[in-house]
Amino acid sequence: MVEILQDNGIVVSLEDAREDIATYLSTLTHDHFMLQHLMEQTEKNQRSEKVVSVVLDASLSNEDLANSIAELRRMREGTYREIYTPRLESEGAKIPIHYEEMDFGKTRLMQRREKRAEIQVELEGDKVVIRSPASEKGGEIVKDFIAAIESAKKIQISTRKVELSGITSPKLRTQFFTSLIDNLEDFVVTDVKSINIDRELPTLEVEEEDESEKKAQFSGEVRRALLDGSGVIYSPEFKRFTNSGFYICKIEWIAMNTSGVGSKYEFEASLENPAEGTGFKYTVKGKYNQRQSGEFSAGRHGIDDAEKRRLLNLLEKAAWKSLETLAQ
Repeated sequence: MVEILQDNGIVVSLEDAREDIATYLSTLTHDHFMLQHLMEQTEKNQRSEKVVSVVLDASLSNEDLANSIAELRRMREGTYREIYTPRLESEGAKIPIHYEEMDFGKTRLMQRREKRAEIQVELEGDKVVIRSPASEKGGEIVKDFIAAIESAKKIQISTRKVELSGITSPKLRTQFFTSLIDNLEDFVVTDVKSINIDRELPTLEVEEEDESEKKAQFSGEVRRALLDGSGVIYSPEFKRFTNSGFYICKIEWIAMNTSGVGSKYEFEASLENPAEGTGFKYTVKGKYNQRQSGEFSAGRHGIDDAEKRRLLNLLEKAAWKSLETLAQ
């Protein structure tokens, strides 16, 4: 948006408030294509799309990957009216996918919406990491992509995901998330903004006979809760909930980069299905730039695709490290 204003002779700063920038933009005349571009940019910044990943225990060459992508396109492009524009890289690939989706909440002329998803593939020696949007569409594409890889390689491939389904201890589930935010390489946690907690588990543990009636009543009345505010993880309310059998199922935190420029980044990690411990998803919501004065910008800024991809990779490694620690 700043670039658009500057192209029209209006000089603004990245530090200006969004409301002021929006006011300046509203004084300009926009054609249909520019309006579409503005809508895409604002939706992209607001959405902070969450992603999921799956690890394939297999070694793929660049040729194997290219053949698998070609097979995926053969399987889906015509049937699901999807357009694939893959870009092969030295150690993986980016696969942008354009498709249409019906939105019945809109008027009839606007119900058909153009949407975009991106599958990222990283080749890491004897394993392959596939990252995709945390959506039904993303899950369907990845499922077919794995089938395409198996077809190209003519082998059956085992897969792994970060899941807490085998962990029924509320304490250990909470430990997974607290370890995750501390295990992020080259980052130090500066604040925890919000925490979602839940007490549903796939198999309920037997209560101790000497458990107080007050604790039982408290747990029985509340099934899940959101704790919001700076330093919430150190609050007495959080301690009270965790002492009553609740566990973290979603966490949003801010961490400072300890290498290079000292920017602060906002992250999020959660379980789509807390009771089952499945559907682990995560995202980088943006960053807070450090000014020359040493203070940080009040507003959150977006990050480019390359930086986001690097940070998502760090999040994945931190999650696996936390999960492996619990298994020891």
